[in-house]
Amino acid sequence: MLSPDAAFQAVSNAAAAAFAREPATVAYRVRVAIDRVASASTASSAVVLRTADGIALVRPLPAQETASSASAPARSGAPPALPIVLDALAEWAFHLDDTGPDARLRVAYDHPRAFRSAPPEAGVDVIVTSLRGYAVAYVAGEPTHLRLAPATPEMRAYAAGADDFVFREVVFDAATLLPIRVVLAAPGETLTLDYTVTAGAWLLARAVDEDRSRTHARAALRRLDAVYDGVTLPPETGSGPS
Repeated sequence: MLSPDAAFQAVSNAAAAAFAREPATVAYRVRVAIDRVASASTASSAVVLRTADGIALVRPLPAQETASSASAPARSGAPPALPIVLDALAEWAFHLDDTGPDARLRVAYDHPRAFRSAPPEAGVDVIVTSLRGYAVAYVAGEPTHLRLAPATPEMRAYAAGADDFVFREVVFDAATLLPIRVVLAAPGETLTLDYTVTAGAWLLARAVDEDRSRTHARAALRRLDAVYDGVTLPPETGSGPS
């Protein structure tokens, strides 16, 4: 059995490997429900995402799309909410763009979070390692559910900063080690990411950003709930964003 720290590292390595294998483009639908302080809205879009740089062709969908529905013009840019291809265990950051009808969390990657470790010797039953900055533990009775907490003065100071997210929970598939759920948190805010494997690709199924802070710089947006479906993997020669 892996120690909790080693389990996190193995899951992170599996996520980085899956992210590196993602197809060049992914087509999907996303429905984004936004609850603001004084209003609420829901918008659906058809998206063709270029995974190399996160640029997408986005076509707004009518509330009830039929064969006779007028086709809305597509725009090129960041997709609504988060891109469906996202390694949440990497070193990454996002910036909320709430200026349009569909809020976008613009992603900036630093680098994948991959770990190297020596193979265990014969007869070794337990591997113990340490994840820098965090205390990692299994949730009682759940061998695929990790809980993380800042464990050093530097990490605790970072976690106290507005808009600075830290890992809080990781749930993973026992067979593939791929994350099923990743929960990150900043003061007064929680980002929950649910994953699924579709057509062999590890993709977001749902993303929920909840802001419970009354003094937060983004207080106008209380909750963003994005649900992804309708995934197809276009041919590599198919048209994508330009």
